[in-house]
Parts: sequence; structure tokens; C-alpha cells
Amino acid sequence: MRGARLFFVASVLAGGAALECGACSGGGGSPCDADAGSCADAAVVPPVSGGGCDSSKPASQGGCAVDDSDGFFVSPSGSDGAAGSKAAPFQTIAKGIAAAAAAPLKPNVYVCQGTYAESLVVQNAPAGVALHGGFDCTSWTETSAPTTVAPTAPGFVLHVIGAAALVESLSLVAPDATDLGGSSIAAFVDASPGMTFRRAAVKSGKAMIGATASAVAQLQPNSDGNSNTTSGYQGAASKTCPCATDSTTGGQGGTTNVDGGAPEQGLPIVDGDTDAGRPGVVGSCGGGNGASGIAAPASGASATKPGTLAASGWTGAPGAAGAAGGTGQGGGGGNWNDGNGLGGGGGACGGCGGSGGGGGGAGGSSIAIAAVQSTLRVQASTVQAGAAGDGGAGAAGQPGQAGGNGGTGAGNQCNGGAGGAGGNGAAGGGGAGGVSVAIATDPGTTPDVDSFSTVLAGTAGKGGLDGTGANAAVDGVADAVHAF
Repeated sequence: MRGARLFFVASVLAGGAALECGACSGGGGSPCDADAGSCADAAVVPPVSGGGCDSSKPASQGGCAVDDSDGFFVSPSGSDGAAGSKAAPFQTIAKGIAAAAAAPLKPNVYVCQGTYAESLVVQNAPAGVALHGGFDCTSWTETSAPTTVAPTAPGFVLHVIGAAALVESLSLVAPDATDLGGSSIAAFVDASPGMTFRRAAVKSGKAMIGATASAVAQLQPNSDGNSNTTSGYQGAASKTCPCATDSTTGGQGGTTNVDGGAPEQGLPIVDGDTDAGRPGVVGSCGGGNGASGIAAPASGASATKPGTLAASGWTGAPGAAGAAGGTGQGGGGGNWNDGNGLGGGGGACGGCGGSGGGGGGAGGSSIAIAAVQSTLRVQASTVQAGAAGDGGAGAAGQPGQAGGNGGTGAGNQCNGGAGGAGGNGAAGGGGAGGVSVAIATDPGTTPDVDSFSTVLAGTAGKGGLDGTGANAAVDGVADAVHAF
């Protein structure tokens, strides 16, 4: 008859009428399909949606026996090395869940009053797991005394993965987040065929603000060009300086009276500007200064949606980093001086482009129950979210690096050109404000919340500004029930 009792509860939780079984054709107390009003074979009935029984009803009507025959017992004074019986209970709820998950005919976990600093996981439970709180620790009768699960470390209080589960007469209290951008989520339900909260209290804590992107320090000027010695007839060598994604080169100086010894142009050529960074010529022997690199375009994008909810969890939306500025052109090499016969000095390196400012971090979110691809029911329960965190601000773009000075030497030899400045980097975008949502779902989950339940949102976070201070990311959402 155990299969009949489980299927009866599954039908009630699914919204069907409570039917008295046993009068169907074939007799023998066959289980009923409450929606269709017909009998079903207990051998092919799927695992119970909700994990067991309703402790407010007698066993004959699908209620709990509150006995060793249909479950395991947990008490703060128990031991996880005990049998988990009424006389010798476990000490932790996690141990009770493991035992119930491995015993399909005993899916119930009876938890007596007290506070349990645990993070619970229900997974790989063929018949589901039902957690029932509020029992007296001596008589194992139901009381109004609270049974609270309140871990101290960040993370889910309850994580249900691919299993049916029931949380009854328990309070799940998530701690406040402690790290920048940290969220507080009390219960996360993933791919559950039947998750029910009945006469439960589920509360998430306060989330944290998003991280503000750090400003990038100003760069010192890039390297000067190579210089000739007092007797150098050979032109000074070119100089190449690496940048983040490319390099910049000051041109080689011209060599005295040598064919092919003409000075070189500085590189890279910026936007087709062939006149900048030009080499020197005899009679006007100094190398030309390099062109400045091109500044990065518009700032990195600020977040336009609060975040995403998936089986991997909740992910807030950060701001995008700004793009880097372009590399400055190296100076042209100096030519040899016809008056004294010395070779030319080398051109300086151009400045590297400034890096883009980092994006601001998303504000943390406070979500009491998050559910994806699941069947979710909330019955006579209180579900409450806390305050979400504001999004972090993006950083300003880094100014482009100044180019070096052209190479020089003794006497009247020709100088190389100075390098052009690097382009300025763009500012980073702001992070999204965190959400405060009592029940958050994906589009594939529609929660069934009865009229006896109270579902409350807290305060949403504000979107962070980008690195220019002019554009803000999207604010978070404050809502009792919201699909992402």
C-alpha cells in the first residue's frame, strides 16, 4: 500500500481532487489518478511529486506515519553514526537526506526543533525526499516550535538537482553575502519534477554591491631613440618597443655617404599619414615626429539586463571593458649631416595606446527561491527576498603613453624624430544593479503559489555608472515573482 499512498499525495499536489481509493475496479485498494478519476497500477506510478506525505494528515489519507517504517529522524542531540531511528536519530539533516534518498520506501526526514547550520543538497533520490520540521525532540509530536536551517557560509541553503522534494514546516535562512558582487540565494531548484514548499519560510539575505573597476596608472613616456657616438659615421640603429598587441619602431638614422644608408620612417604608419614620422633628408636632416595613435571609440557597454538564470546558477551582468587606444608612430630616423659627415640619430618609439577601463561588477542579488526547468509549488508559505546590491562603476580609460625623444649625438649630427603619443583608451561600462526577487524562474518554470502564501521582494540595486560618469547600467528588478 505504500505505492498507493505516495501516488495519492502526488495527485493532490498536482491539483486534483482528493479521491478515496479502494473502490476502483479490481478492488484491493488500487491507487487512483485523481485528475482522471481512474485507477493506476502502483508498479508504474512515477516517483512522488513532493517527496512523500503530508504530515498534517493521517497515514490512511496520505499522511505520515512519523515512524521508523516510513522515514528517518534528525535531532541536534543525535549522532550521524546512529541508526536514524526515532529512538536513535541522526544529528544532521544532510545525513537524513542521504539515508532517505537511498531508501525509496522511506523518503521522509523528520527534523525536530532547533537550528541547523547546514547547506542541504537533494540529488539522486528516485522516490524524492520530504523534509518535515517542527517536531518535539522527545515525543516526536508536531509543535509550533521553529526548525531552522541557517548555514553561516555563503551558498545555497537548499540545492535540489533533478529530484522531487518537499520542504514542510521548516525555515530556510540564507546568510548575507560577504564578497563584492556576492548574492544571497536560499533555495536553488534545478530540473525537479516536483518541488513543494508547504508551511515553510524561505528567506534570502542581503546582497553585496558590485566591484568598482580600478583606475589604471598613467604610463611613463616610451623609450628615446638611439643616439650616435662622437665619431659615429654609421647611422644609429632603429629601436622597437613592444605594446600590448603590436609594437612601435623609431627609424634608423642615415649612414654617411653610403648607398642604401638612407634613414627610415617611423612605424606604424597611423591611418595612412605618410607625412608623419618621415625620415630626415640631407640639408634638412632631422627626422619627423611620429603621428599620435587613434583614441579608442565609445566607452565599453554598460549592462542592459540584470543577469541570467540557468542550471549553473544566477549570474549578474557586469559592464564591458573599454577598448584600448591605438599605438603611436615612432619618429623618423635623422639623416647624416653633410657639414660634418656624421650619421643620423635614431627615431624614438611612439607611445603605446592606453588600456581600456575595466567594467564595473554586477551588484549581488537576493533571491529566496530560484527555479529552472522545474515544477514548483508554494503552499501556505512565506517567501521573502532581501536587499540587492548596486552595480559597480566602470573605470576611466587609460591615457595614451607619451612617445620618447629622438636620438641625439655629439656635434652637428642630425637628430631622430620624437615618437607620437598613444591613443587614449575608452572607459569601461557600469555593472547592472542586483535583483531582489522572492521567486525567480526561467521561462520554462511557472510557479504555482497558493493564496495562503506571502511572497515579498526587497530593494533592487541601482545600475553602476560607466567610466565617464555619464551613462548608467540597468537597474535591478524588485519583484515577488519574476522570470529571467
